[in-house]
Amino acid sequence: MPAAISYQLRIDVKKPIRIGVGRLGRFLFPAGRYVYTGSAKRNLDARIARHLRKEKRLRWHIDWLLSASGVKVLAVKRSREAECILNQKAVGVVVVPGLARPIAAEVVVAICAILGMAGCETTLVRNIEL
Repeated sequence: MPAAISYQLRIDVKKPIRIGVGRLGRFLFPAGRYVYTGSAKRNLDARIARHLRKEKRLRWHIDWLLSASGVKVLAVKRSREAECILNQKAVGVVVVPGLARPIAAEVVVAICAILGMAGCETTLVRNIEL
C-alpha cells in the first residue's frame, strides 16, 4: 500500500483575527473552520507534527495562522492523493490569495497548469461546510 504523500489540517479559528502572514501582508481571518492542504516528499509525520506545535520558527505561510492565539488544529487527514487533487476537493472561500509554500505562488499555479489541474492557487480555504 502506498504511503501518504499529502495531508489536510482541519483548523478552527475561534474569533476573527487580523494577523501578518509573512511577506503577503496582514489579513483578516473570519471566525470559522478552515482546511489547509500540504504535502511532503519525505518525513510527512514530522511535517504534520511541526504544524501542530505552537512554538516554532515561522517558515511556511500557514505557520503565522497556526501560531496565533485562538487557533486550533482539530484534525489531520493523511492522503495518498497528490496535493493539487486533494486541494481541489476542499470547498470554501479563499481568505489569503497565494497562500502556499515558501516558493512563489506563480510557480504553484504554473505547475498546476502544466499538469492540467486547477485548485492549487492557494492551500488554505475557509470551509463553510465543516
